[in-house]
Amino acid sequence: MIGKRSICEFFWLTIICTAVFFVNVEVQAQEKVTLKFLNLQEEPHIIPLIQAFEVAYPNIKIEIQTMPWRDYFMAMEAAVVSSSDTPDVMEIDVPLNVSYAVRGFTLPLDEYLDEEDLNDFVDVSIDAATWKNTIYSLPRQTSGQLLYFNVDLFNEFGIETPPREVEKRWTWERVVEAAKKLTVDRDGDGTTDIWGFAFDQVDRPYQILPLPQSLGESMLSPDGLTASGYVDSEKSIQAAKFYYDLYNTWKIAPQGILADETTEWFGAGKIALFVGGEWNRYTYDRNYPELNWDASAHPYFEGGKIATPTGSWHLAVNRNSKNIKEGVEFIKYMTNKPMSVLWYETHGQMPVRKSVYEFYKDHFSKHPNNILYYDFLNTAVPRPITPGYHEWELAVEQAYADIRSGVEPEVALKEAAAKIDRMLEKYKQLVEE
Repeated sequence: MIGKRSICEFFWLTIICTAVFFVNVEVQAQEKVTLKFLNLQEEPHIIPLIQAFEVAYPNIKIEIQTMPWRDYFMAMEAAVVSSSDTPDVMEIDVPLNVSYAVRGFTLPLDEYLDEEDLNDFVDVSIDAATWKNTIYSLPRQTSGQLLYFNVDLFNEFGIETPPREVEKRWTWERVVEAAKKLTVDRDGDGTTDIWGFAFDQVDRPYQILPLPQSLGESMLSPDGLTASGYVDSEKSIQAAKFYYDLYNTWKIAPQGILADETTEWFGAGKIALFVGGEWNRYTYDRNYPELNWDASAHPYFEGGKIATPTGSWHLAVNRNSKNIKEGVEFIKYMTNKPMSVLWYETHGQMPVRKSVYEFYKDHFSKHPNNILYYDFLNTAVPRPITPGYHEWELAVEQAYADIRSGVEPEVALKEAAAKIDRMLEKYKQLVEE
């Protein structure tokens, strides 16, 4: 995925990942155990890691159960509700970590973990895996965001490009200033041909949260159980008003675009400035060779704090599994340093271990990887840690979709806050138990 490491080095890396751990495992005549592992259909890169695990642990067979994105979450919820003993191990989207833990589905891991090894994970990833001082999942990867920009469009209209230096990142106010000049109707037919700005995930909370967070608003109470006064706070409304203005007042962002379309629009030269996931840099290099793009650090509000998105997929063990010991060994192995190196080599999404960043020291000292590394260590803020994350997310996403369509921010957010509070009631007794 990185594209600059030799085949020989990659082969060496794979051999090390399997052999080093093989010699540390006692191979005894043991009963064969099959672990059912639920993961996303979109991730074939997991296969080499599983093969390495099965070499290191010949008594454990991994049966992969893959599902597409939407079906995956439904399957997880069904397993939680029914207290099923399968899958034994699974990928989890980290903001749902607490929901699964509070409802008794995922295994507390602290007794199985080595403190020295835990210290190798970047703190923000372990924080997201933790509920009430107990760890319920192990991080496999994380994510970051960049301010992508079309260099040719900036040059064409004589506008200074955003800086590469992380310490000189633009404010949101500066982004708007440039985006207004880059929103263009080329042929004068009344239809915008080039949009000044767009968000990658449009209205999803992962994407939008840095707006209120930059103003100091977390969008949920510290205990994760109250939305009123947070989702609809003055600062939340201020952030949402900025979002409203992008689409309805300044008209520099396209209203009707879907999250599945934004990457393509930027790649096709229809968007000049694009705040999006770090994974897009591979897509543009691979699928849009004619696109002259560059990237700067994620923006923030003038006078506010720098807050950037983070978090991704973790691995967890089903508390009801009949194979707890083997499940724990599996997720520890799949997230150890050699496997984390191999995962980044093949998958390309940001690592969560300090030692992996050290391994790729030269790689992460180069632009734009240095921006992502800096923000992960210094500005990344997890999504709200709450047992009701799913309910919170749906309500906030709907509120921002309504705001984008022209609903007044205060109206949309107050309605969302009241709705979330009603849905969070069911978790309060569970949390107290």
